[in-house]
Amino acid sequence: ETGYRIILYKVDELTHDRLKGAKFKITPPAGATAKEEIVTTNDNGIAESSIYSESDIKKGNFTVTEIEAPEGYELNPTPFEMTVGQDGAIKTVTNLKPRLKLIKNLQVVS
Repeated sequence: ETGYRIILYKVDELTHDRLKGAKFKITPPAGATAKEEIVTTNDNGIAESSIYSESDIKKGNFTVTEIEAPEGYELNPTPFEMTVGQDGAIKTVTNLKPRLKLIKNLQVVS
């Protein structure tokens, strides 16, 4: 049971292994008494927000933005919205490891 909170699962996009150390900024809807907060995924790849009041969740969607990727992964800074209901809100967020780019130096010899 989540209650009036947001739970985020952070996983590798290819292997679906859970990832620790991702940081997310959660911004409440305008007019909410809840404060913006930063949550970090734990060793099990799970981050949990504070518990919100019923009046706060009725004010609209919460905006979640990844602000720090897990070590060795690319940041996905695109914000997304979450609607928190009576049973809370759960979302799985994926990350990719950066692809290596191979650049060859070419020399012209005359």
